[in-house]
Parts: sequence; C-alpha cells; structure tokens
Amino acid sequence: MQMAFFLFIFILIIFLFVGGESRQHHRLIKDIWDAGHLVLFAALIYSYFSHYAKASSSIIKKLLFTSLFCLLIGTAIEVIQIFIHRDFSTDDIINDLIGGYIGFLGLIIFGHQVALKKRIIALAIAIVLIIIGLRQLEKDVLDEIKMQQAFPVIADFEIASEMSRLESKNVIIKRVKQHSYQGQHSLKIDYLPGRYPAVTIEHLKGNWSGFKTLAFYVYNPGSKPVSFELKIYDQKHALTGRSYNDRFNKEIVFTSGWNSVEIPLNEIIEAPKRRSMDTHKLKAISLFTDKQQQPVTLYLDYIHLK
Repeated sequence: MQMAFFLFIFILIIFLFVGGESRQHHRLIKDIWDAGHLVLFAALIYSYFSHYAKASSSIIKKLLFTSLFCLLIGTAIEVIQIFIHRDFSTDDIINDLIGGYIGFLGLIIFGHQVALKKRIIALAIAIVLIIIGLRQLEKDVLDEIKMQQAFPVIADFEIASEMSRLESKNVIIKRVKQHSYQGQHSLKIDYLPGRYPAVTIEHLKGNWSGFKTLAFYVYNPGSKPVSFELKIYDQKHALTGRSYNDRFNKEIVFTSGWNSVEIPLNEIIEAPKRRSMDTHKLKAISLFTDKQQQPVTLYLDYIHLK
C-alpha cells in the first residue's frame, strides 16, 4: 500500500512537467489538470509527517515546515518549467501551499487518537481550502453554464466572465459601456503596432449545426477604413498544424462608424481546401491584422448565430 502511494506521488511529479499545457484542451480539462498541484503537495506533506517527521514536533513547527517546503519547492518547479517552455504561475504556487495545508489537516482528520471535535474542525477547514484551491475550475464551470444558456449568442460582453474566454496578442482588451450595439457593453480592442495583433475567442460552444449565418457588429471610431482578417477554425485544424488553407479566412474592411458583418455558414464549412469544416466542433474565432504601423481601436459587439 505504501509503495502504491509513493508511486502515485512519483506519477504526479512527472505530470508537472509533461502534458497539460496544450491550448487545444478544453479549459475545464486544464483546470482539472492544474488541480494536481493540490493533490501532489497534500500527498507530499501527509507522507512526510506520517513516515519521516518526529511525532513530537509542535503544530507551529509543522505548519512552518509545510509553508517553507511548499513555497520553496513550488517556486523551484515553476522556475524549472520556464526552461521547458511553460509559464511561471503564481497561482500554482498558491495551490501548492494550499495543498500542503490540506495534507497537514489530513493528519488530524485521519488521526485515530485525535479527538472527534478536532477532526471535524480540521475537515471543515480542509473543505474550505479545497474550495479555494479549485477556484478557477469553479469560475470556468459557471461561465460554461452561462455560455450554454446564452447560445446562439456567442459573445455580447454583458457579463464579466466572458472575458475569460478571450486570448489576446499585442492588443489591449476591455469590457466597456461605449458603442454597444445591443445591451450595455461592448469589447474595446486596442490593436497595437506589431506583427499579427489579435483577439481570439478560444472558448465557445462549438456546435453550430442548424444555423445559417454568423453575425457580429464592429464600431470603428476612426475616420479612415481599416482592414482586418477574420479566421475561424475547428478542433481538427487546431490539432493538425494550423495551415492557412485548412480554415476559414476572410478580409474585412471596417469603415468609420458601425459595421454589420454577416457570414453564411456554408462559406465557413467549405473554406478548408481538402475537407469540410466540422460545425459540430468549432474551436475559435479570431480577428487580427498584420504589420500594424499605428494603434487602431475597434469596438466589437453581439457575436451571434442566426
């Protein structure tokens, strides 16, 4: 049993550096993967105090050791991940610390010689810590529910959690109460000078079957027309090299003021050269430009299917 437990810890350590980072994964899968930090550090602390630490150590000393161990080892893991082209995450370090405290509380919860009242209190604290540790998963689950309820509206920026569905590159995005086509909010996008500034809806309800048109509205506050590219792709495209000819691409010129854009879904379906776009598994919508010389601001609103 003890060997199986140590093997479980070893596997969790390996998973810290292998897999889990692909942007092709659903965000809930990534959230669950990231929760492995809680499990690993809970197991490490529980194992250490169960098998190696002196039983006579005071609670304060154990808590101090737990804090230092989780902070130092957690930070070291994040630094190592930089060298294997993964992001340094302070949230992961926080979860390492929370996981360590959960492991410490496990000693009390499963301690047969501990008074029942203390075990119940420890369990209650551990549950609170688990809820805190799974905070991102909880937020994303709620947003997934809201996204399903709003469909066929893909994004209208009326709720703050929609911002978590967006990825941006060389742009500044902000949910504002200006130039909203419908409702009270729109998405203000400041495209900065640079190569391929883009805003992308990475998380959306992917099944568009049964609809005929993708529509959205863009307000250009400038006095001159600006040219942008719209790309739409499915899960297969995201997994097979992202070839230009394997997705939907369309150049759109936004004139001064409001612009209404409507794209027949047939055009999107037939866009890949060697296959049909899978409207049951749409992955992302991106609005970008190339070789931006001057800052450009657009307001995007009410992306929907009809």
